[in-house]
Amino acid sequence: MALCAMELGIPTILSCGEHALAAEATALTLGVVTVSVKQGTLPDGLEALDCNSYRKAKLSAIHMSPLKARKLIRDGAFNALQKLKRQPESFFCTKLKPPYVLEMKLRADGDKPARTIRAEHPDSIAGLLNLE
Repeated sequence: MALCAMELGIPTILSCGEHALAAEATALTLGVVTVSVKQGTLPDGLEALDCNSYRKAKLSAIHMSPLKARKLIRDGAFNALQKLKRQPESFFCTKLKPPYVLEMKLRADGDKPARTIRAEHPDSIAGLLNLE
């Protein structure tokens, strides 16, 4: 969604959620304020697992208490807005050059084998995400 916002000239100023999401947001959007409220206990990857095995493997996480998480998110949102007011130029999304390509690797699921879906759009990230 940060890339769609970038395409429209809207900076991404806040990213909240799992620790890995915060790391990805920081890599994609310089200046973004991040708040991590949980951390998965297993690494990403596990490509060899089918859907059901992957779901079971990724059930565990270390969660922050809801009260603390809400406070950190509220504070993060306030800090992001203040930063946007003071230094709007500090938010910078990595520029990508068209054509835009989306590649999804889907795990085996029941009788459906593992597969890769690929789509391309000549000039729009939002257009790419809205292709059928």
